[in-house]
Amino acid sequence: MCSWKRPVWATTLLLLSLSGTGCATPERVGVDYCEHARPIYFDSQAQVGATPAPIRRQVLEGNKVWRRLCDA
Repeated sequence: MCSWKRPVWATTLLLLSLSGTGCATPERVGVDYCEHARPIYFDSQAQVGATPAPIRRQVLEGNKVWRRLCDA
């Protein structure tokens, strides 16, 4: 007569403990963008002139993204 109460009790405890762990805050994984991203600066006007236009455009766009997200 007692044999079915034990599995029900154990299942109830297991479900309660699992529902409680689902509410825990997740641990942070990875690195925040602003922790490792930095703007790119050219050293001189000659260096700017020697850099191809598509690369300068990518640097400019990357610097704009950094300013928008990180330069508060």
